Amino acid sequence: MNEIIWPALASVLAFLSMMGWGWAAAVLIRIRDRMDLYLAGAYGLAFSALFGGILNLLGLISLPLIRIYLLAGCVAFFYHISRRDRRAAIQEQLSRIMRDRIGMTVAVILFGILFFKLVAAGVQPFNVHDDYHSYLVFPQKMIQTGSCREPFSERRMTALGGQSFLQALMLGLVDLEKIHIMDQGLAWLIFTALILGHGMKRGLSFRVCIGLLILCQLVKVPVVNISSVISGSVLFYALLCTFITIGDEKSISRAFLMGLVIAGLCSLKNSHIVGCAILTFLLYFFKPKTDFLEKGREFSTVVIISGLLLSPWMISLFFSNGTFLYPLLGKGYHGSAYTNFPSVTCGVLNLQSIYYAFRNFLTYPLFLIAALLALIPDGSGPNGQFRALVCRLAFIGTWTSSLLLLVLSDIWRYIFAMTFAVTMFQIIEFQSQTSANAKINQSRPLTSAFVSLLLFLYLCLPQGFTAYSKNWKRIQHPKKIQNADEIATVRATQETIPPGQPVIARVAKPFLLNFIRNPIYVLDIPGGSSLPPGLPRSMNAEETAGYFRSVSIRYLIYSYEDDRPLSKYGQRAFLEGNGYFKRVHEIVIRSFEIQYVFKKLGAAYKNLYNDGKIFVLDLD
Repeated sequence: MNEIIWPALASVLAFLSMMGWGWAAAVLIRIRDRMDLYLAGAYGLAFSALFGGILNLLGLISLPLIRIYLLAGCVAFFYHISRRDRRAAIQEQLSRIMRDRIGMTVAVILFGILFFKLVAAGVQPFNVHDDYHSYLVFPQKMIQTGSCREPFSERRMTALGGQSFLQALMLGLVDLEKIHIMDQGLAWLIFTALILGHGMKRGLSFRVCIGLLILCQLVKVPVVNISSVISGSVLFYALLCTFITIGDEKSISRAFLMGLVIAGLCSLKNSHIVGCAILTFLLYFFKPKTDFLEKGREFSTVVIISGLLLSPWMISLFFSNGTFLYPLLGKGYHGSAYTNFPSVTCGVLNLQSIYYAFRNFLTYPLFLIAALLALIPDGSGPNGQFRALVCRLAFIGTWTSSLLLLVLSDIWRYIFAMTFAVTMFQIIEFQSQTSANAKINQSRPLTSAFVSLLLFLYLCLPQGFTAYSKNWKRIQHPKKIQNADEIATVRATQETIPPGQPVIARVAKPFLLNFIRNPIYVLDIPGGSSLPPGLPRSMNAEETAGYFRSVSIRYLIYSYEDDRPLSKYGQRAFLEGNGYFKRVHEIVIRSFEIQYVFKKLGAAYKNLYNDGKIFVLDLD
């Protein structure tokens, strides 16, 4: 029972810590007394992701330091809410909420759903390729060695490292099997707090906010691996809220606050950068009552500050994979720099691809809701014109960046984080406007909002209930990703290699390896990323062995028995077409090629260990 409940409690503790660090960031930026409480968690998440970049660059990440960091955040949170002025405001708000009996009854339902989601987050399955070979390795490596250097990992190039550090933070509270709680637990709590706080600040009643949050819980999140999804939604939402609420701040404070959110968002995953860049540009250059030069100055200041805050992660990536930001600032060690290996941005930009992306996008549920909501606002109420403009710009930014991502990557889940955040932001903004307009008998916004909510229910309820049903089964029958025998086997193979000697590894579960004992480089996608002059694509085993020796790697660990299940993906080698299909085809072919080469090496070189499933080779 403790294994099931503890991840939920750990998510709450991490949430309080992020709130504390959000207030710490506000103190540094000098806006502490004017920052809304509901934004603190998002600011803390961004601050933590960026602070991790400094620790990673200096090689200082460790479990004791992570636990101290989480504890310090909790202390900062309780110190802040204990201040007399803040305590009085919180007590007044709670007193108002407690008087709403219907709202409190509905809140009990929401808390039950949230608790279920937090518990379910701890039993989610893992992707045997993306997670096992990369995303589970990165936080483990950070904790064990102080930083993450993976020159043979293409997935290391597609994220600067913020998400991996946040996952490493959660390892200070839970074991590796529960690491899904970073994105589906901690981030979901922060997202819930954002919507609740934003709604109540806009004048919505507590019961309406809770009702909208219950609907929000029914949205099916496209979880394919443990990489950033909801954490991206959190910072996209915070970006919009921040832009609306910082008008009275000093220009440098506004720039630093926006830079914090933008840099934190970009550090999570490179696919967020496209939407973040387009949205930020639109918000600043269509900002009303500001001349063009002032817009350009503010935008440039925010971009520079964001770049400075991101620089530790960018420098770390350069040392690891030869580029400050892939692919925008160079290919680095990516396979496309050496051969014709397909880039992650594998789409083909032409009229046909744009047509197909646009056609498919029009059937995307959240887009349909956002499109309908974009037609609602009439700009009434305090600051109404500005808020209506921000909502329309957010929709245009979502549409443009999502279309671009679909054309370039051909992967649907990349557009979810921004689309979800913008849709929920629009719902809150327009529901608050609807509530105000209903009092003066303006029925058009009320009717439009009602239609939008019906569409939301129709599109999201079936998928949501299916997801909850699957999660209930997972809670009843949780699966382990590691056991004592597997750990013992992997560690036994590593014991045959002299301590301190570099190792190239292609095993089923490389996250079980001891990264302190040996510098271990995990080959996640053969040829995707490798040290210069690049991993040769050759069926000549000796050429491959010579390459590894040339980059000072003498030892190879290969679990050849575990590669047999990969044959079930053999049909992907016959995929035809451009874009994503061409990339998958190439990856499968190269995976089978490297299996063949490694088996030839196993027959030609000394086996330091071979138990019929995994061998260790001395390539000297």
